[in-house]
Amino acid sequence: MAKLDKKTKWNNKVKDTYIKQVDEIAIEMEKIWGAGTLEQLADDEMRKKFQNAKNKFNKAISNDLDAELVVKVCNNMKKGWLAIDKAVRLAGHQPPTGEYWTAISENKKEFLIVKSEAEKDSLFEKVGGAIVYSTGEIAEILETLHEVNKCKEIFRKAKVEKFDCVEIDGRNVKVTGHDKDRKYHEPFDDEIPW
Repeated sequence: MAKLDKKTKWNNKVKDTYIKQVDEIAIEMEKIWGAGTLEQLADDEMRKKFQNAKNKFNKAISNDLDAELVVKVCNNMKKGWLAIDKAVRLAGHQPPTGEYWTAISENKKEFLIVKSEAEKDSLFEKVGGAIVYSTGEIAEILETLHEVNKCKEIFRKAKVEKFDCVEIDGRNVKVTGHDKDRKYHEPFDDEIPW
């Protein structure tokens, strides 16, 4: 094994120190936001800049480059972490708090509901096996319930007590109500007589 000279040892020590600093910031940001969350929340321009800095950083640490260049790339990456954090916060996003709501269906199925995808990612690390939805996902699901939404628009205080799918002419149709004897519910679209 070849013995390293003083300059090489110093170069390696400097590189290791700066790489460790970047790792510490990355770990801290991922503790705050969750892995990959900042990149998901950032706008396209910021995401591209951050990814570019990350690619340069990864190339610099995987190649045997001079300490001066590694220091420059590491400093840039540290600034990148701080910049993406600031940009995401200025865009109105907040780090996950770990807060969630629990909803239990009539059949005793438990669902966890969180405000955002970042909250969802954070929650997965804390609870195992639970079904977790973000409010955005719930909105997309509710958007498909056209008839139910129409009823809720007209009868603002109406409460959905039961929701089923029944087969009508070979296709599944969503219906509400508790009447298990009926195969399906006819649309209630007759004219009001007055």
